[in-house]
Amino acid sequence: MRIKMILLSLLSILIVVVSYLMNFGFIRLFCLLMLIPFAHAIIVFAISVVASNYSSYRKIQMYNYMFCITYIFSNLLFPDSDELSTRMFFGLIENDFMCNLGTVLSIISLIMHIILIVLQFIEIRRIDKKTNENFWP
Repeated sequence: MRIKMILLSLLSILIVVVSYLMNFGFIRLFCLLMLIPFAHAIIVFAISVVASNYSSYRKIQMYNYMFCITYIFSNLLFPDSDELSTRMFFGLIENDFMCNLGTVLSIISLIMHIILIVLQFIEIRRIDKKTNENFWP
């Protein structure tokens, strides 16, 4: 199960990279220059590796799956634009209303993604206290 959780995080990072390249515009260029996508991918992978140490706990597994899904959706649904149009979802959707809706859904997904980070760490802390392991300093 541990390997599956790590592979899921790598697959979600790969999907985000492909969507990032297929939907490249000014906003993503600015984020790329600030190294935000690289930092976010490293955080997703690191948290998945830590959570995979607790893969025997069903709650951690569910949090981690939802964590990877919200990571994908927050990047996949985020629209980007260039001089001519605004597009999203691998560059396939160029409707302004759908792009505005995608922005809202992307922000909601990002907020859920952050909440899931916190929930995973709370649950890991609770498990560590229960089993008297000292993962945390």
